[in-house]
Amino acid sequence: MIIGGSFVSTGQLCSKFARYQFRPHFFQHAGFRVVAPEVDPTVYDMSKHSVDSPLRPFYETSCMDAAPPHVGDRACCSKDRRERFTPTMAEQAQLDIAKVAATKQSYETDALMCQYLALHFGPVDTALAEFAAETGILAAAADFPKKCGDLVLRWAAEAGAATGRALDLGCAVGRSSFEMAREYREVVGIDISQTFVDGGWPALSLFGT
Repeated sequence: MIIGGSFVSTGQLCSKFARYQFRPHFFQHAGFRVVAPEVDPTVYDMSKHSVDSPLRPFYETSCMDAAPPHVGDRACCSKDRRERFTPTMAEQAQLDIAKVAATKQSYETDALMCQYLALHFGPVDTALAEFAAETGILAAAADFPKKCGDLVLRWAAEAGAATGRALDLGCAVGRSSFEMAREYREVVGIDISQTFVDGGWPALSLFGT
């Protein structure tokens, strides 16, 4: 029994009231409709979306190959699909917290702290001995935290810019900040790693004031 018309129906068969028997092995009238709920704009940061950056709401889908409630972990399932759609403000907040925690954890090790101290303050001929035979861009990369600070001072002098305050974002253990402090009245260094901040500034006091 066919109930209502299909996309290929004509005449009276287009009516939603159509009821008629049809051969069960004919499927040309078979179809389906997709129904999506209305989007709640209050759960999204709508200021970030426009015609060029459209909002992509997520709708829960299921994988019938998975166990009940049929939400699996394959590419067709909600678990993997979710990341391809616009996160709500609550979801974005959780993502931001997770990213910061993961980043901080990767930078909070003693081994990485020692490597950064060597890179920033160790003598190039010993701490970075592997660069001794290098030329070109690799050789130029040696002692780059000091070179970054020197470049800022040089550019400020060439531009006639005031040297009152400087901001070093991602200062790590602080060598570039130290070099800028030779000329700037105040230098503020900011880094995501508490280990770098705690360990870098004592190193600065040993290196010079």
